[in-house]
Amino acid sequence: NFSLTSYSLQGFLQFLMHNSKQIIISMLFLLLAFGQKLFSNTFSIDTQGIIQNNDALYKSWFELERFGLVLFKKLTVSYFYNNALASFTMVVFFGISAMVWAYLLCSASHATKLQPAFFMIPYVASPIFAEMLGFLLLGPEISIAATLTAISLMMWANAAASNSAKRRILLVIVSVVCATIAFTMYLAMVTIFITGTAMLYILQFGNRAQWDERKKSSWIFLVGSILIFGASYLACKILNEIAMHLAGVTTSAYISDQSRCGKDSFGTIIRNIGHHAQELYSGSGIFYSALFSIAAIVFAVVAVACSIRKRISVLAVLVSILLLLAPMIMSVVLGTAPSVRTEMTYPLAFAFMLMMLLSRLSRNTVQQAIAWILITIVGWNQALITSRIFYTENIVFNQDVLTVQAIKNDIDKLGLGESPKQPVVFIGN
Repeated sequence: NFSLTSYSLQGFLQFLMHNSKQIIISMLFLLLAFGQKLFSNTFSIDTQGIIQNNDALYKSWFELERFGLVLFKKLTVSYFYNNALASFTMVVFFGISAMVWAYLLCSASHATKLQPAFFMIPYVASPIFAEMLGFLLLGPEISIAATLTAISLMMWANAAASNSAKRRILLVIVSVVCATIAFTMYLAMVTIFITGTAMLYILQFGNRAQWDERKKSSWIFLVGSILIFGASYLACKILNEIAMHLAGVTTSAYISDQSRCGKDSFGTIIRNIGHHAQELYSGSGIFYSALFSIAAIVFAVVAVACSIRKRISVLAVLVSILLLLAPMIMSVVLGTAPSVRTEMTYPLAFAFMLMMLLSRLSRNTVQQAIAWILITIVGWNQALITSRIFYTENIVFNQDVLTVQAIKNDIDKLGLGESPKQPVVFIGN
């Protein structure tokens, strides 16, 4: 028996009711960052493509090893694209995924009472999620995949806590199924699973006082997590191969071209990874923040200090250090800087570190006030950037609409009707 928290739907609902005020505050930050997308109807190039020829675009998703995404759209009757519905559900499902992840992490901690808002606020305001979820063709489904990943980890935690062999096996199967579905919807969920496992380990087995009696359990937890991950990833690859075979397609060059391993020299790959690390940890651009590096340094120092005082285990310190490096998983795998939208471990790790640090700080009224001021500053800073991303997108879209209308007016002036027999040539901007 691992003495882990038992997760359930009833427990989730109780968690929401018990932390209702913090949930409401977090949702306000979600609206600040993503609110304009709730009832937005802006289009992108890919969005126009799916409206004109959805079968061709969905077929390309088989080539990108996302057959689970196509299957999900068919099962939920969202195969025929509705831009307004996609915008609305993207925001709603993102909020739900934030609550599910907060429940997963907060319920796993027994040594420190974690404040869910300290996790959810930086999570829902992240500019990286704006880049990912703003791609509305799969924005809602990405949040569902993230939720399934969290549920997979919950089922594994429940299995580890169960005394019944049959129930344990059943829960492990459910865990593998949830993770497999998430991976087939978007393969970058593998990094979310790895990061989530590291966070759960820190919360469950970091306490040095219980290390001696739980050492074996902690290793079983890690090995079990690796086996569940391996089984889910293998199932994902097999199912994708079957789906591509049935669809009569092969893996897109888009995937293989992203990886530079075996194509560039070892020195070039190291420089690529180093350059990405420099951008990420220096807070370069609008998607990264120097606040992440500050939080990471403080988190590492606190972990080492607690280890010296024998309050947490050495292995927990190593896992904590690896958690700080989690945003680099994609660049290490690819041998170059990945697309920003795939770096979802960055806001996940950032939110977790802030929650751990600020929750430990909240021991009296003054410290609680300081903690809330700090998280508000972080949330406000990120939400303004995210909101500006969507505002700029909307302005560009409206300008594009005006440009199209102006072109149509110019064509109408030619008096050739709706379908001119002569070709139309555009010269200049």
